[in-house]
Amino acid sequence: METLNRIVQSWPGVFSDKQHRVVGYWGLSLLAAYSSPHTLRMSGQRLSAWSAWDTLFLPELAGHTAEVESASPGDAGIVRLTITPQQLERVEPVASQMSVLVPNAQEMQKNVITSFCHFVHFFPSQETGETWAGKHPGTFLVSMQEAHTLARLKNEMQYRDVFQSKRT
Repeated sequence: METLNRIVQSWPGVFSDKQHRVVGYWGLSLLAAYSSPHTLRMSGQRLSAWSAWDTLFLPELAGHTAEVESASPGDAGIVRLTITPQQLERVEPVASQMSVLVPNAQEMQKNVITSFCHFVHFFPSQETGETWAGKHPGTFLVSMQEAHTLARLKNEMQYRDVFQSKRT
């Protein structure tokens, strides 16, 4: 068991508690395990996402609709979404945007949360997003539809075999 715990702890994107139980895995955590401004409710369970973008690709992977509430940095506002496994169904406010940072693969291996997730947020408007992005070099904004498309493409690239087997 000690060897297994050591292996799991070395994986980037996998987080365990003091009892060596996995409490976070690539973008999703139990709410009590990781405090985040991005929460989602799926199948009656309230969970925490590591970044705004995670809330866009996780519903497709889980096969469940998610109700998302995300607080923008600097008290810029709250963005609320409904995301089904197939589509981005509701965005409030409708002009919401998402910040993006092109990831550095080496830094992500060290700590995906601090090197990537902390730079990916929802903003209630392009103006509030641009103000924040202007203070964080390397970040830029995309529309919610573009962000959702990127999330689906990521799932397709990463889990192509799984999705193909479900379709056949």
